[in-house]
Amino acid sequence: MSTNKRKATPKLSRTQELQKKYPGHKPIPPSTRTVVITLAATVILSLLLVLPFLKKAQAPQVVGNKYVVLETSMGTIKLELYGDKAPRTVAQFLENVTGGKYDGLTFHRVMKGLLIQGGDPNGNGTGGKEIPFEKTGMSYARGVISMTSSEHGVTQSNMQFFIMQGDTTSLNGDFPAFGKVVEGMDVVDKIANVPVGENPSKPGEMSVPLTKITIIRATEVAN
Repeated sequence: MSTNKRKATPKLSRTQELQKKYPGHKPIPPSTRTVVITLAATVILSLLLVLPFLKKAQAPQVVGNKYVVLETSMGTIKLELYGDKAPRTVAQFLENVTGGKYDGLTFHRVMKGLLIQGGDPNGNGTGGKEIPFEKTGMSYARGVISMTSSEHGVTQSNMQFFIMQGDTTSLNGDFPAFGKVVEGMDVVDKIANVPVGENPSKPGEMSVPLTKITIIRATEVAN
């Protein structure tokens, strides 16, 4: 009687099973697969942790009208700021005001019949930073307040502003107007009429006040 026993078929590994079932299949090595899964999990976890902070870091928005009083060395100017038309610009301006950043600064540029400009930490038109432009759609009429810009329609200053003494449509769309003077236009006129000298940074432009005009204090008020 034959005593030959049938040899047991060796068990295939998972990799061999996949190769048999899907010819040409090349499974990801376990070590690589672990790295990929770990990396994906790390990215997802990082996003979950970072997203709340990104939301908080977004530029603040302002709704409705706000009011600011500028106490200057030549009198008081009251401003009405349009939060609905320029939420980001109004928020930035109010942040400067409540942070005391305008206190002690000057109106460093005066152009009679056109505008008075101030809020520069350097006092000569070179201070502050440029931030993205906010289109507000306001027209430049007497009493309108706007932030300045070194790249019209693209950026705007986070600090420097100007108040219109006259009317002009040539500035429309180039600067972010965000409010107007509601009290104290006589003070704006007084500042605009001070004697001026040549502006070193703008040859030929007579716009540097020969009398120092200081913003003593800027304050947000209820109305």
